[in-house]
Amino acid sequence: MIRCTALTLAILLTLSAVPAHAMTYYVDAAYGNDNYSGLSPFYIQADIGPVKTLAKAFEKAQSVGDTIITADGIYSAPPEMGPKMEAKGITVVKELNI
Repeated sequence: MIRCTALTLAILLTLSAVPAHAMTYYVDAAYGNDNYSGLSPFYIQADIGPVKTLAKAFEKAQSVGDTIITADGIYSAPPEMGPKMEAKGITVVKELNI
């Protein structure tokens, strides 16, 4: 019984370390808008579409495991943004041409 309880505890601790709600945010320098949600690589409706700047995507990405995907384009960000994203466990990925 003790062995089973220890195994159960180990599994629960492992699962609790995995981000439950990791999100993906999209950035598009050409077609994005910082008033959009960032939750879609394309404008869909209302405020659903990519954000325009890395700064806005970083503001929205707050959880370990969150990912920021950028469309082709030129982006600038303050130098301190990189270490802050790394500390939060946020990944930035360059997307294929959209």
